[in-house]
Amino acid sequence: SSLRVSQRRCCESSMTLCQRVQRLEFAQPLRTVQLRSRFLPQRRLSGTTMESTATHVSHEAISGGICSDRYEIEVPLDHFGNDGAGEAVKVSYRVLDGKSSSQDKYLLFLQGGPGFGSPAPWTATSGWIKAALDKKYRVVLMDQRGTGLSTPISCRSLEAMGDAPAQVAYLKHFRADSIVQDAERIRESLGVRSWSTLGQSFGGFVSVTYLLTSPGSLEAVLLTGGVCIRAC
Repeated sequence: SSLRVSQRRCCESSMTLCQRVQRLEFAQPLRTVQLRSRFLPQRRLSGTTMESTATHVSHEAISGGICSDRYEIEVPLDHFGNDGAGEAVKVSYRVLDGKSSSQDKYLLFLQGGPGFGSPAPWTATSGWIKAALDKKYRVVLMDQRGTGLSTPISCRSLEAMGDAPAQVAYLKHFRADSIVQDAERIRESLGVRSWSTLGQSFGGFVSVTYLLTSPGSLEAVLLTGGVCIRAC
């Protein structure tokens, strides 16, 4: 049945994530390559001066010695200074620590979708998150802007923007390039020089955008599901 097929695909996807993480320690240092894509144009930051300071929201102890700390950070709606009139959005993220997590070894998970929030913290007791924690990583689960506990996008919020052109103008600030800049604000707030990413499906496209715009911030990039890249 279609339900069994869906369950099998979810299981296969989870196994693939675990395999990617389990092989992470054997990955070669990231080699920067030039990638060309008409879907991912290079964009320069306008020198946005808004300071982004993370606020600690909650601490949660999970079984097995795993802890979850949730933070919120205010970031510009428009990182590129084209419009937005200085508006800001909130981005929520969690940092998961295991018993042996290193202080400077981070793995950022970029969720698929688009439109889905990050995994719930209680999932850290098994699967790929547990595999990453066992390899001494701190795992960062970010609710991409517009999803989860971050500033949401809903029918009601879009209606408040006005007519269709105004809604489109607002939605363009929720694409992969803006998500990458949100991640950079989070990385800086954590005091991390560079980190690794795991991009699942749409999160893989965000990872590719990351490679294009801020390769110096990345130690390693893992992609799973829905992304085919050809270096040229």
